[in-house]
Amino acid sequence: MSPSREEVLAALRGVLDPELDESIVDLGFLGRVEIQGDEVGLELRLPTNWCAPNFSWLMAQDARQAALGVPGVRQATVHLLDHHAGNEISAGTVLGTDPLDKNFTGERSYLRIGRGNIIREHYTISRGTKPESATEIGDDEFERLMPPAEKAASG
Repeated sequence: MSPSREEVLAALRGVLDPELDESIVDLGFLGRVEIQGDEVGLELRLPTNWCAPNFSWLMAQDARQAALGVPGVRQATVHLLDHHAGNEISAGTVLGTDPLDKNFTGERSYLRIGRGNIIREHYTISRGTKPESATEIGDDEFERLMPPAEKAASG
């Protein structure tokens, strides 16, 4: 049986802003709540796009864990809207590692990721392969970062 919106909201009322010590629901940080079967999708919009990344991460992670604690929820996804750290980066993802290019000799290079991306499980995204180069991912490039099976399912 699918969880109800009321059950999910009740669980999310226990998620507190670490600075204000108030519920993210009561503070109006919770946007969309979408329930499809045993999957819950949440959108959080914090009061400023420069809210401290550690607090943003805590609230997003706490919201995800709260949703997963609702009976009948198997998967919960949190999308942080309009925030400088607003990418969804799933478990098992490795970012900014040394490139696998055999010509790479350890020089300084970078990984730059825009906003609004969804980087699913088991992705590795390495830094640039040449000195002072960068691997760059723009804004809202989730299609490029989804596994092939998910791309096909999303149309």
